[in-house]
Amino acid sequence: MTEITVPSIGLVLMVGASGSGKSRLAARLFDRSEIVELDRFREMVSGDRSDQSATEDASAVAAELVERRLRRRLLTVIDATNVRSEDRRRWTQIAARTHSLVTAIVLDPGMGFCQKSAEARDGTLYNPRSVAQQQGLLSRDRGKLSRSDGVRNVVTLSSPEEAEAATLRRRDTYNDKRSISGPLDIIGDVHGMTDELETLLAELGWSVVWTGEGEERVPVLSHPDDRTLVFLGDMTDRGPRPRDALLIMEAAVTSGRGFAVASNHDDRFKRWLQGRDTSLTHGIDTSISDFEGTSEAYRRRIADVIDALPAHLVFAGGKLAVAHAGLREDMVLGASPEMREFAVFGPKSPPGPDGKSERVDWADSYRGRTKIVYGHTVVDEAVWHNRTICLDTGAVFGGALTALRWPEDVIVSLPAAKAYAQLDRPAFSRKDKRDPAVIGLKDVSGKKHVETATGRVTVESDHMSGALEHMSRFAIDPRWLVYIPPTMSPVESSSGEFLEHPDQAFDYYRKQGVTELVVETKHMGSRALALVCRDPEVAARRFGVEDGHSGHVWSRSGRAFFDDDQRRAVVSALATAASRSLFDELRSDWLLLDAEIMPWNTKATDLIERQFAPTGRAAQMGGNLALDALARFAARGVADVSPLQSRLARRVDNASRFDAVWRGYCWDVPDLDALRVAPFHVLASEGRVHHGTRHDEHLRWIETLVDPDRPGMIVGTPHLRVDLSDPTTVDAAIETWERETAVGAEGVVVKPHTFSTRGERGLVQPALKVRGRDYLRIIYGPDYDLPENLSRLRDRSINAKRNRAMKQSALGIEGLERLVRREPVRSVHECVFATIALDSDPLDPRL
Repeated sequence: MTEITVPSIGLVLMVGASGSGKSRLAARLFDRSEIVELDRFREMVSGDRSDQSATEDASAVAAELVERRLRRRLLTVIDATNVRSEDRRRWTQIAARTHSLVTAIVLDPGMGFCQKSAEARDGTLYNPRSVAQQQGLLSRDRGKLSRSDGVRNVVTLSSPEEAEAATLRRRDTYNDKRSISGPLDIIGDVHGMTDELETLLAELGWSVVWTGEGEERVPVLSHPDDRTLVFLGDMTDRGPRPRDALLIMEAAVTSGRGFAVASNHDDRFKRWLQGRDTSLTHGIDTSISDFEGTSEAYRRRIADVIDALPAHLVFAGGKLAVAHAGLREDMVLGASPEMREFAVFGPKSPPGPDGKSERVDWADSYRGRTKIVYGHTVVDEAVWHNRTICLDTGAVFGGALTALRWPEDVIVSLPAAKAYAQLDRPAFSRKDKRDPAVIGLKDVSGKKHVETATGRVTVESDHMSGALEHMSRFAIDPRWLVYIPPTMSPVESSSGEFLEHPDQAFDYYRKQGVTELVVETKHMGSRALALVCRDPEVAARRFGVEDGHSGHVWSRSGRAFFDDDQRRAVVSALATAASRSLFDELRSDWLLLDAEIMPWNTKATDLIERQFAPTGRAAQMGGNLALDALARFAARGVADVSPLQSRLARRVDNASRFDAVWRGYCWDVPDLDALRVAPFHVLASEGRVHHGTRHDEHLRWIETLVDPDRPGMIVGTPHLRVDLSDPTTVDAAIETWERETAVGAEGVVVKPHTFSTRGERGLVQPALKVRGRDYLRIIYGPDYDLPENLSRLRDRSINAKRNRAMKQSALGIEGLERLVRREPVRSVHECVFATIALDSDPLDPRL
């Protein structure tokens, strides 16, 4: 019985003449979705499976599908004769472009079997000459399968019985460690600095115990927390103990305690160990000296270990990849000579006039989702850049030996005790562009599919275009603009005397099985986000902004809330408040706050003067004039106009209420002492997004920002806890809402106790707003609560608003997660853009 082994990622070519049993074998061994059957594509493009004139068109269509599958790292099987070298080359060229391994399964059961099977299958369409020709081509070109066609593995089945008994075994590629999620300790270029390596390992919690003597001397590695070591290569050359460095790497790999990837210095030293010609440059003399007097068998053992190292490794479900010199996005999980050259030696520019090539900064253009950890290029500091980080901090040149702990994302560096070589150029630096604000058009245009923790959010290209125009014209510096909050859905319409009432919010959450709620007073001002750092130095270091400010304040549309002087004063007040305890409690030098800023006219002066003030004045003046006219008419006694007078009197009263409502949200602001900032969420701080923290804890944090001895700019947010199983807390919340809204308060916001709450029917709304009767006049008009108007307004659809709220909430949390993971600005801004873009799709603005 023949066991056919194929990589779980790659291309499989079925090869054989018509009637050899390829399709039957493919259908038995592979999933239907994995098989690309050329006859089926002929039928699709021509209507006839046997129309050979359609082969070229069918192959072109199939090739597009094959390439897309291989780029997605899916096993793909080509069911075609593939007996000619030029036919196979179409597929193997795609495999080369996508860095995919190719396996050929050759079926050669003999001419007689093929002729008999083809005749039985094709009937009157059977062509014996065609079958004979295919069999001849197979015999002629079989030698090219592995020699020139780029096929890695060839399996030949020479009889019907062998094909019938064949089984399939799928194996992971050598670089596929996606099932290993960590924890990992990833070590940068060692270059023989084994003293520093042992000290660094001890600092990481590893025990290294040496046993034996001479060629029997080996290290034993262990870690109490069962962590895994990953070496980025270049264990050899220049430093004083390259042999011991290789032995530690060997012990990690062979014991299962760790992994290592191939690297240029180790690859070159391997050739010397094998007795091959090797250039004696770049510090290899120290490695050669360290192996003097060792046996050929010993050298061969070490060479075999180095030779077996993969060019790159992929961990954590594809979230992390390691390679010595780097990796392009399209090479992740791939296997090809081009990939290996890139990963081991790195890309280089064409030779200049002096004949020398320069290393290419591939990481600057990297846009992949997978984080890449690499070495090879000496850097002055290990910092994340476009989801990549270089850990070669030049230990052998007197720098430091550096490790990255995954998934903790903690850098651990140990300064070298001594330099053993001189750099021929300054260490590469990312300090000035650790998180560049460069955002390309491709990053913020076209249809977007943003993956979030709660699912994919799709944004259409025309909506992205609208967001691009808005953001490019009006938004603040994208390095500050890290978050846009979601829209907030209202409750369902009430059936009583109110359009909105807390009962509907409680009913919604009760149906979802969520009983613990917090009810917060809804401040009537303007929504604002405040990013607050301890000082401008923190702002420059963490966010890369050196504008002299220690933070920023912006609106929900991404516009600056204040001019520079006002911004400085507000951010300073918030930073001073946070410095009392909150920065320290959260172990962070910065905070992102969601807040309301009052009075309303701080931001809405134009809107008030153009819309609300004229409406109120006109309604009162017109109503009073009409009432005066009716009073004079009634005095004549001609007819009873009292019903009309009563109706007009109510409308005048409504206009007065309308005018009083918006005026109650406004006051003079001669200076910033009259301003009120009411934070209600601490959205994020260093290393943490707080969407999983209970709202009462958020509100406790907010209380620490309020100085009880000196009431001023920063104010708290009144709130009540509600347990839906306790009627007294429900009644208290409703009574508070009725009392406060009766005197002009905007209303309340009802929330579950955490941002991301899953109810019995899935994720629930993160918040529902319940607005008061008088506040709704400025939304729907002074007379909205007349019975005929109220009955019409109750028929409002809120589903689209709620769907948008859920999508924008997911985008916001995803963007903040990327921020605290220190992903580049373009990655965070993808979520910001998508949130703004969703608002381009019009909804009823009154909801």
